[in-house]
Amino acid sequence: MKEFLNSFSGVSGVSVGTLDIYKAFYIIALNIFGKFLGMGTPNLYVAVILLFIGIFIISYSYRIGIGSINHPGSGLFPFLIGSALFLLSLYKFNMEIKRKTKIKQEVEHSPIIFKKIIALTSSLLFYAFFLQLLGYLITTLITIALILRIAGYKSWFRILVYTVIIVFTSYFLFTTLGVRFPKGILG
Repeated sequence: MKEFLNSFSGVSGVSVGTLDIYKAFYIIALNIFGKFLGMGTPNLYVAVILLFIGIFIISYSYRIGIGSINHPGSGLFPFLIGSALFLLSLYKFNMEIKRKTKIKQEVEHSPIIFKKIIALTSSLLFYAFFLQLLGYLITTLITIALILRIAGYKSWFRILVYTVIIVFTSYFLFTTLGVRFPKGILG
């Protein structure tokens, strides 16, 4: 496997290391499968990447030791998870090959999608940074409202109604289970 990955070491500065294996899988998916098959859909890329991750997990679990049915080893559960990931990815890959897409522009190159991803990431970073300072209720209200707006809801009234329902339902559900949320400036 290292020889196979070494063949990609000149592409985009990829070297064979533990952290660079994912880069190699991404390059394999983009350069070989995407261009060779002429189907550059994001679902195909994800299926190929997950295929390789499944193979990696299966091979690593063999190294750990699977054991037997009567005496399972510590690698049995990762082997089962890797096998399931591999089989499901193989199924998805097969379905993507069979499916003929009629979309001329790929979703990943759309500037609107890219802007939505940046906005969604920014709202989640806002949530992570201000949760302790503002508290659960205020931060979650703002974040859920932003996410619903990014998702395409146009009416602010509808956004506020859904946001209040989601936030207070989750708050009361989790507080009855004993979860303590940051109070922030309200506490």
